[in-house]
Amino acid sequence: MNKTSSVVSFISGLGGAGVAYAILSRDTKVCESVTPVKAPNSNVLNPSVRISNNRDKKFEIAIKKSQEMANIFRDEIGTPGLVIGVSVDGKTIWEEGFGHANLETRTPCHVNTVMRIASISKPITMTLLAKLCENKLVDLDKSVHDYVPYFPKKEVDGEEVDITVRQLASHTSGVRHYTKKGEVKEKRGRDSGKEFYLKEKIDSVEKSVDLFKNDELLFKPGTSFEYTTHGYTLLSAVIETASKKSFIQNIQEFFKLLNLENTHLDKIETIIHGRASYYDKNKSGRIVNAQLTDNSYKWAGGGFVSTVGDLLKFGNIMLYSYQQADTDKPGYLNRQTVSEMWTPVGNGTVKLGKNAGQVSLRFSKMNIKFKVPLTVFFHSSYGLGWAVVPKQDNFGGVAETQFHVGHSGGAVGASSVLLIFPSKYEKKKEKLELPSGIVVAILANLENVSCASLGQKIANEFYKSYNNPEP
Repeated sequence: MNKTSSVVSFISGLGGAGVAYAILSRDTKVCESVTPVKAPNSNVLNPSVRISNNRDKKFEIAIKKSQEMANIFRDEIGTPGLVIGVSVDGKTIWEEGFGHANLETRTPCHVNTVMRIASISKPITMTLLAKLCENKLVDLDKSVHDYVPYFPKKEVDGEEVDITVRQLASHTSGVRHYTKKGEVKEKRGRDSGKEFYLKEKIDSVEKSVDLFKNDELLFKPGTSFEYTTHGYTLLSAVIETASKKSFIQNIQEFFKLLNLENTHLDKIETIIHGRASYYDKNKSGRIVNAQLTDNSYKWAGGGFVSTVGDLLKFGNIMLYSYQQADTDKPGYLNRQTVSEMWTPVGNGTVKLGKNAGQVSLRFSKMNIKFKVPLTVFFHSSYGLGWAVVPKQDNFGGVAETQFHVGHSGGAVGASSVLLIFPSKYEKKKEKLELPSGIVVAILANLENVSCASLGQKIANEFYKSYNNPEP
């Protein structure tokens, strides 16, 4: 097997193209390989450039190529600001801010700029839920009604059906996304009446569930797939009942425990140092301020803000847990738990269908069709809170696809992606310094941007350097 083969699986995010937008400012931080991943210091807004030591020289080409790709990406897409971070084996190798966090004040993006992470909130929420499962407080295969009595029983074609916690986590529950059954899906736009752009502050999970609890299911649970942020709101209700604490208290304790110092609920009224402004494009393709929205109705599925540094840290926490052996220091989760989260539900595989957004999923002997939003990866499967891209060996003239997981996100005025590539080294696990692999995080303060494709290309460059011997 050629060690320098690139990772070539295609990951699709929210697409966007627009007028060129010149690079206005840039802030770079290249980290020494001997320094473990640390939480960003929110007091340091413009850290100076740090040149990597000799052990990191093999990544210099990857960094330069990634910087070039980021510049081209901003020129083509026109996003005001962009922040990128890459870690290798748990050590932050490169973080850089491009462009502006705020166009009106000309505030530059820096490595600690805080932005909406959108649906990357889902794997974070799933990780919290998984811990409750390990503590025997939640059973994934129990009915959601065992935990959330205020969610009504459902019928499909006159038959009463049940929804399990696992089905909610894997988007196979039939709970809708932003469109009710029978409604025509509309393209996202500057229409304040749309659910995606809710402005109302909702002060409890139960009131958030009220938004969709009386709506029809889209299909019989377990028979199809429909990506659903509301499904994760229902999961947060499960978390509240099982833990006997509010979801807000649960998630804030989770952030503190994992030392995610710059990860918060996206509360409008809260002062969050380094928070970016958010942008959209009008019908003429010009940059405009994004609509004001309140994400309190969907904390669990799309309501967090963070930095690339915190996302790298979270990715490495997951990576360590996935790779740990019985002799290792314990991770936040057990290895078996993460393996289950990173296993496609029903051993399904996803393939791009004939129509845009239409894919085919095979669940063992079933062959069903479902629609996925453009924020979910094509040529991937979905596990529990994570998109999963299986390993495929290379053959004549085609580079291999390495197993990896991740999630992309699209929010009002923001786009994001987090990718995790476990090491493929065929060595005994106890000889590896864990975590072992590559993590990439990207945040942009523009709506409808495909950060996933850029993240994939950056991962390719670091993957090639990662598998080359040190100079």
